[in-house]
Amino acid sequence: MRVPLSWLAEHVDVDVPVATLADKLTFAGIEIETIHRVGDDLAGILTARVLEVTQHPDADRLVLVRIDAGGEERTVVCGARNFGPGDVVPWAAPGAKLPGGIEIGRRKVRGALSDGMLASARELGVFDDHSGILVLPPDTPVGADVVEAVDLRDSVLEVKTAPNRATSCPCGASPVRWRSCSARS
Repeated sequence: MRVPLSWLAEHVDVDVPVATLADKLTFAGIEIETIHRVGDDLAGILTARVLEVTQHPDADRLVLVRIDAGGEERTVVCGARNFGPGDVVPWAAPGAKLPGGIEIGRRKVRGALSDGMLASARELGVFDDHSGILVLPPDTPVGADVVEAVDLRDSVLEVKTAPNRATSCPCGASPVRWRSCSARS
């Protein structure tokens, strides 16, 4: 089970570094397997406003998306269709880095040049939703670094759960147990 530190902090005061919190939780009987740092492995991903979506001339399942990334217009080939003109989306510019060390480039897709790619939540490493492009709130500033603009940087605790230990789940655990581990000693 994954517990984002930002979510935990909404429910209890977290006054200690994440590594100390993980040690205290493990010592209290809630085993933390790993600590993931979301957002640290993203670079060159900007927010962009969708200006126009048109059908790709040589592919039924692809569209050409004209975007504005803060003053510069680009065209991206995309397979998702869950967004439209006016939406703000994450754009991985050529040279951008995604989780796992994947570097995005400029390339031709079925005869059309794609300047990078639009990204889903799973491609950004935020969560496992891959149903389409991550559509950001409409007031998100255009041309900004997506990690900073939507506060993607977070620590996520991977909690080892056992089927017979519902009390170790944050939603079922005693808040006192989580609170006692998150306070300075």
